[in-house]
Formats: sequence, C-alpha cells, structure tokens
Amino acid sequence: MEYELIDETLLGETELKENYSKFIDQGYEFGKKLMEHMDKNVKIKDFENAFKALSNLNLNLRDDYLRMIIDVCPNSPDQLRAILSPLKMTIPEESLNAVIATLKKFQ
Repeated sequence: MEYELIDETLLGETELKENYSKFIDQGYEFGKKLMEHMDKNVKIKDFENAFKALSNLNLNLRDDYLRMIIDVCPNSPDQLRAILSPLKMTIPEESLNAVIATLKKFQ
C-alpha cells in the first residue's frame, strides 16, 4: 500500500473532502465510511467562508472560539451564550442573533 504525505497545515473541510474523495475513488472502505460520517455530522458546508463572515462581525473572539461556534453550530442565542460563558463577556443580543443568522447562511 502506498502512502501519500499530506502537508502538515490544517485543512479546511472542503480540502479534507477533496483529499479523502481519493479514497472513495480507489474503493477503500475507510474513505467511504469517513465521507458518510462527514456528510452526516458536518453542519457547515463552507467552513472557510463561515469563519471569515464570523470574523467580520468584530465580536473580539479568539479564533478557537470561532471554530468552536462553527463546529457546534448553535441554533439559538441561549446555546451560543452557553458556548461563550467561560469567557465571562457580555455580548449584546443583536450580536448573538447576527452570529446565528450568519451560521444559517452556511448550512
């Protein structure tokens, strides 16, 4: 079996799907299971653009919290507030609603 060395940079979900679609093309069972898992569990289809859109909201959140918000993809301001509660920040309701609306655009 041949192995391909993949660059050690973090891959976006789009790149990840493209890389692992090679497994499916070659008929590997692992690749099929991985793609099924990703299609079932990945809620945001365009991670990179969703990240940029959330960054443009100027919420003063670290990148890791933005990634966490995208991964969890909360449906209500209360769920989002729970994710951000460790930061002990007061975020206005309008900003929370803007985050929810932005995430819905990329689902």
